[in-house]
Amino acid sequence: MLTVVLCFLMALPGLAATQGTQVRISGTVVDQAGVALPGAYVSVAGTKTGIGTGIDGTFSLNVPANATLLITYVGFKTVEIPVGEQRVFNIVMEEDAKLLDDLVVIGYGVQRKSDVTGAIAKISTQDIENRSVSRIEEALQGKTAGVQIVTTSGAPGKGMDIRVRGISSNSNSVNPIILVDGLQVSDLGYLDPNNIESIEVLKDAASAAIYGAQAGNGVVLVTTRTGKKATDGKIFYDFQYVLNDLAKVPEVMNATQYMNYMVEAGTFTQQEFDLKYDGKTNTNWSDIAFETSVTQRHSLGFQGGNEKGSLFTSLNYLSQDGIVAGDKDVYNRLSAQVNADYQIKKWLKIGMTASLEKWDMSTVSESSEYGSLLAAVLCMDPLTPNLYKPENLPAFMKNNQSDPEWATSYNDYLKNKNGDYYGVSQFVTSEQVHPMIMRDATDSKSWGANALGTFFIDFMPLKNLTITSKLGYRAGYSNTKTYGGLYYANDMVYRNQLTLSRNSGNNLYYQWENYANYNLNTGKHYFNAMLGIS
Repeated sequence: MLTVVLCFLMALPGLAATQGTQVRISGTVVDQAGVALPGAYVSVAGTKTGIGTGIDGTFSLNVPANATLLITYVGFKTVEIPVGEQRVFNIVMEEDAKLLDDLVVIGYGVQRKSDVTGAIAKISTQDIENRSVSRIEEALQGKTAGVQIVTTSGAPGKGMDIRVRGISSNSNSVNPIILVDGLQVSDLGYLDPNNIESIEVLKDAASAAIYGAQAGNGVVLVTTRTGKKATDGKIFYDFQYVLNDLAKVPEVMNATQYMNYMVEAGTFTQQEFDLKYDGKTNTNWSDIAFETSVTQRHSLGFQGGNEKGSLFTSLNYLSQDGIVAGDKDVYNRLSAQVNADYQIKKWLKIGMTASLEKWDMSTVSESSEYGSLLAAVLCMDPLTPNLYKPENLPAFMKNNQSDPEWATSYNDYLKNKNGDYYGVSQFVTSEQVHPMIMRDATDSKSWGANALGTFFIDFMPLKNLTITSKLGYRAGYSNTKTYGGLYYANDMVYRNQLTLSRNSGNNLYYQWENYANYNLNTGKHYFNAMLGIS
C-alpha cells in the first residue's frame, strides 16, 4: 500500500505541470458600436474562475493555456473563444435580438421586452415543464428576483403566498393581484402547471398605472396555452411520478438521553424509571409519523389551429399524498382547460378560455405548538412503545378500562386498523401524545368544484386600432366536514362528547372590461395608446 501511495504522489507534480500551466491574458469587451461594456463577465468555461470587466470594458485574468473563455452580458449573445496562443483579446458582443424582441404581458396587451421600462420578470413554459411541481407558485421559486414564495403549510393541496418586494402597507392585503388570462383570481390551485404559457410578475410602481393602489404589492399575470397555427394538430400526454420525503428529520433524544435528562432535572428518579420502563423501548416517533409518499400528475390534451382559429384543450389529474403516514393527508384534483379563438372577419375575432376543477382533500391536525402532529413527534417520550396488542396492555391502561367512572366518561383508547392500541405515556401527561392519536382523533375532509373563464370579442374598425370587450367569471362551491369521536389519551387529551361540523359555501364573481389599443409603428418610432374601463 505504501508503494502505491508513493507512486501516486510522485505522479502528481507531472500532472500539475500538464494541467496547471497558467498564462496572463487581457483585453476589452465592447458592443457592435464599439461602446465599452462594463460588468461583462469573463470566465473559464467549465470552472468558477472569472472576473467582471471594469468601467472601460477592460479585463485581466490568469487562465490555463488550453482554456476556453466564456463571455456573458445581459441582453447579449454569449461568446466562446479558445485562448490558444493569443494573449490580448478585443471581444465584440452582439445583441440578442430574440431576447430583446421577446413579448411580455403588461396588463391590457403585450409589448416587446426592450420597450418596457418597468421591472418585469417572466417565466415561460420551458421553465416549468421539466420541474416536479404540483402548483404554479412553485415554478416561481428561484426563478424570479425579488419574488418570495411563502409556504405556510406542508399539507398537500395547501396554497402558497406570493411576496413581491417584501411587504408594503398601502392596502389591506400583502398579496399581489393575480390575473389569469385577464381574470382576477385569489388562488392558482385550480390550474395545472402543464397548461401555462407564461407568467409575468410586474414588480415596480408602474403596475399601479393599470390596477391602481391595490397593485401596491405587485401583479402576477398568468397566461394559459393556446393552439398553435399549424397544418397538423398535436396530441400530447405528460406524466410525472414524484417521491416525497421529510426534508429534515427532527433530532430528538433517545431513551438513554431522555432518562438522564429527566433524572438530572429532578423530574424523575432512576428508581421510577426502573419500575416503569421495560428497558428496551427506544421509539423514534418521526419514523412512526412520516413515510415516503407519492405524487402523480397526468396531462392529456390537444393543440392545433389554422389561419382562421386555434384550439387548446387538456384534461389533467393530480393525486398528492402527504408525508404523514396513512391516508389522512391526501389531495386529489381533476381539471380541464379549453382555450379557443376564431377570426370571423378580418375586423372581428372572438375567443374564450375556460377552466373546470373538481377537488377533494383530507387533512390532519396542524395547530401551532399545541395539539399538532409535528409537536407530538418532537415532544413524545421515546420510552413509550408505538403499539400494544389487546392482550398485552400495560397495567395502568387495564386499570383505567376497569374503572366504572372512567368507562362512562370515555369511550376507549384509540386503535389502528389492525385493532392494536396506540401507546400511551405513563411518564408524562401533556398535550403532546402519540402522533397517530393526533392523526386519528379527528376526521377532516373538504371538497368542491370551480368554473372560471373569459369570453372576449376583438373589434378592429381601423388599421392599428383594436377594441376589446371581455367578460370574466368565477363560480364554485366548497364543503368541509369535520368529525371527532370519543377517545382518551391522558387526563389532558381526551374527548367525551362527539363533535361534528359542516360548512358549505358558494361564490359567484364577474368582471366586465372594455378597452381600446392603438399601435403605430413607423419603422423608426413606435406609438401606443390605451383607453379602457373595468
